[in-house]
Amino acid sequence: VVSAVHPAGSTDALLLVAGASAARWKKSGAEADARAAAQSLRVVGTRKTALAPEAPSDYRFGKTTGPSSMKSRNDGPDYSKYAADDAD
Repeated sequence: VVSAVHPAGSTDALLLVAGASAARWKKSGAEADARAAAQSLRVVGTRKTALAPEAPSDYRFGKTTGPSSMKSRNDGPDYSKYAADDAD
């Protein structure tokens, strides 16, 4: 279940995604809970910020931070390992 809110005076939208495992969705009434949560989403107010967007904190820039072994599907392929082969 997805609910979206576009607050007045903002250029951004807020999305709430509610879900559960297939078993809970069918047997425990998770759908009703998810729909109730989605219907309750409200934005009371917004305010301007002086914070600048930073690439490492936004997946849309395709960069991640953290240990070198941690990869994101947005990091793209690592072609640097082929650079040594091209030098020959």
